Amino acid sequence: MNKRTKWGRTAIATLALSCGFMYTTQQPIDVNAKTSAQMIQKKASIDHKINLLNKEIKQLQKQLDKKQAEYEKTLQEIAETNNEIAKTEKTINERSKIIEDRLKAYQNQDRTFSPYLNAILGADNFADAVSRTVSVKTILDADQNLLDEQKKDKAKLAKEKHNLQEKQSKLQKQFQEMQEEENRLETKKAENKAKSLKLKEQIATKKEQERLERERKKREREARRLKALQEKQFLQAKKAKEAQQAQEAEAVKAAQVSKTSNNTVKAESVPQQNNAGSSGNAGNGNNGAKVTDSDQKAPSVSGSGSAKAAIAEASKYLGRAYVWGGSNPSTGFDCSGLTQWSFKQAGISLPRTAAQQYIATKKISASEAKAGDLVFFSYGQGIAHVGIYLGGGRMLDAQNNGVVTESLDWWNQYLVGYGRISGVN
Repeated sequence: MNKRTKWGRTAIATLALSCGFMYTTQQPIDVNAKTSAQMIQKKASIDHKINLLNKEIKQLQKQLDKKQAEYEKTLQEIAETNNEIAKTEKTINERSKIIEDRLKAYQNQDRTFSPYLNAILGADNFADAVSRTVSVKTILDADQNLLDEQKKDKAKLAKEKHNLQEKQSKLQKQFQEMQEEENRLETKKAENKAKSLKLKEQIATKKEQERLERERKKREREARRLKALQEKQFLQAKKAKEAQQAQEAEAVKAAQVSKTSNNTVKAESVPQQNNAGSSGNAGNGNNGAKVTDSDQKAPSVSGSGSAKAAIAEASKYLGRAYVWGGSNPSTGFDCSGLTQWSFKQAGISLPRTAAQQYIATKKISASEAKAGDLVFFSYGQGIAHVGIYLGGGRMLDAQNNGVVTESLDWWNQYLVGYGRISGVN
C-alpha cells in the first residue's frame, strides 16, 4: 500500500468520523427545537382556552351587573312612587279637613231651613235674590268641586298604591334573579378555575404539577359543594312554595265558605296576599325592621370575644343604606358584605357571598344558636340572605331598609338554618 492510498483511506475515515460526529450532535438540536416549538404551540393553545374560560366569567359578571342596574332603577322608581303617594295622601288629608269644617259650619246653622234657602229668602228685592242665587250656586259648585277632586285623588292614590305593589313584586323578582345569577357566577368561577389549573398542569414541571393538582382538586370540591347546595335549596324552595300555595288556596276556600254562610265577609277574614310573595323579600321590600324604628341601637349581647367584637363592629353601621355588592364602610353593605367585614375586623375570615358563608359554617340547630352565629335564609334558588344572630330571636343584618337589628318573626318563613363560624362560640 503506497503512501497516497494510505493517506486517502485515512482522509476518508477522518471525513466519515467528522460527518458522523456532526450528525450525532446536530440531531438533538433539531429534536430540542422541535420540542420547544411544540411546547410553545401547546402553551398558546392552553392560554387561549384559559382566556375563553375567563371571558365566560366576565360575560356572567356583565349579566349580573345589568341585573343590578335594573334592580337599582326599580328601587328608585319605588322611592319616587312612595313620594307621590305621600303627596297625594297629604292633599287628601288637607282637603278632608276643609270638607269637614264646611260640614260642621252647615250643621251649626238653623236646621229648619237650608242655609242656602235662608240666604235667598232673605233678599231685599229680585235683583238681590238673583245675586244671592248666583253666590249660592258658586258655593255649591265649589263644594262639589272639592268632593270631585277628593274622589279623583282617592282614585289616584289607589292607582299609585297598585303601581307600588307591582314595582315591589318586580323588585322581588329582580332580587331573586340577582341572587341566582350570583350563585351561578360563583359556581362557574370555581369550575373554571379548576379547568384552568388542569390545563396549566399540562405544561408545568413535575413539582409544579403536584401543587396545581392539589389546588385543582380543592377547587373541584368547592364547585361540587356549591352546585349541590343550589340543587338542594332549589328543591327546598319548590316544596315551600307549593306548601304556601296550598295554604293560600285553603284560606281562600275557607273565606268563600264564610262569605256564603254570612253573606258578608269581614275585612279581617279575607286572606291577604303574603307580602313576601308580592311586595318584597328578605327585607328587600317594605318588610322587616326600618332604621327609624325605636329599637335601632347597638345591642348588648353575651358571648365569645370574637362574637362581641363582630357585633360591635356591625353595630357601627346601623342606619346605613343597603347597597347591593357593598362590602366595606366606604361603599356601604349588602348582607354578606356586612358579615364578612364585621368578622374580618374581629380577626375572623369569611368568604364573600351568603351561599359561600353557608358552606363555610358548621350547621347548628336553633336551640344551639348563640350571639355571633350566622342565620341564613332562602326565598328561591340558593342562600339569598344572611344576618348575625343576636340571641333571643333577633339578628343584625343589612336589608333593603338599611342596616338594622330586628326580630326573626317575619323572616322565619324563609329560614334555612344557623351556622357557626370556626373560632367563634
